[in-house]
Amino acid sequence: LGIARRITGRTEGSWDDDLLDVVSSRIVFSVLIVALQIVLLWLQPDTAAGTQVYANSLLILLAASALSATIKVVFKAFLDSFQSKRSVKVEGSNPLLVFLARAVVWVAAIMMVAEQLSLDLSGLLASLAVFSIIIGLAVQHTLGNIMNSFMLSLDRPFENGDRIIVDGIEGTVMAMGVLSTKLLTLEEELVIIPNNTLVNSTITNLARGGGDGMPRR
Repeated sequence: LGIARRITGRTEGSWDDDLLDVVSSRIVFSVLIVALQIVLLWLQPDTAAGTQVYANSLLILLAASALSATIKVVFKAFLDSFQSKRSVKVEGSNPLLVFLARAVVWVAAIMMVAEQLSLDLSGLLASLAVFSIIIGLAVQHTLGNIMNSFMLSLDRPFENGDRIIVDGIEGTVMAMGVLSTKLLTLEEELVIIPNNTLVNSTITNLARGGGDGMPRR
């Protein structure tokens, strides 16, 4: 860890220093658990055999914690590097993607720990599946807004600062969130349009045009 700190200290970016800070404690605890198991295996083999599954479970949880922290630091920096300051971007999308990725890691870790401890989670998983279906039906419109926000960010029919017309509403694109897009009209009114409406509407972009296809503001 000392060598790693000297290496990261020479780099310009700060993400590697943050990553080492959050991962180093997990590494130390993992080494400590392995060392204790080796000592038990040498002094008390029977006790070591009985505690092996618990040690494995702790190592899995520590590995999941380290991977989750890595996603939080590295994946966020990776996504931010692809966002152009001028182009439209989904505000709150990066934290949402990071949350989903970390959730997948923890679910996989819990499943592995349950397998180590011989716990039957089939009933719990079935209940969660039914609960997820109910929640999905209840927030179907909201999920549609979230999915359409990513589709708009990929298609990019407008950029931040473009003046557009949607369903007779003319305004300047101020921001795009995971649920809605904000337009500022000439009357200084902030109009919030759901992303579902944008996807299902014809958008007139007044900032684009000209033979060269370059933006005109």
